[in-house]
Amino acid sequence: MTKIINKYVGITHPLDQGNLSDEKFDLILNAWKFSNCSQGIHLWDEVWSDDSHYLHCDACGMEVHIDYINVPNGKDDVVGKKR
Repeated sequence: MTKIINKYVGITHPLDQGNLSDEKFDLILNAWKFSNCSQGIHLWDEVWSDDSHYLHCDACGMEVHIDYINVPNGKDDVVGKKR
């Protein structure tokens, strides 16, 4: 098993504001929060600063703080891939 510390990099959701107005984008986030966050399906986005590392749900605001990741044997190649 591999233990990775502070390498939880690049986690984000595919939802992009793109050409939507702020009002329409907020409507989408509120709909996601109502229909998906309540089911445990979140819009995770990684936040990494000098003093904190966590996932933040852009729809409901939930935070999951990250200390490290345990990667099972044989799965190391999945974690190391670059997009």
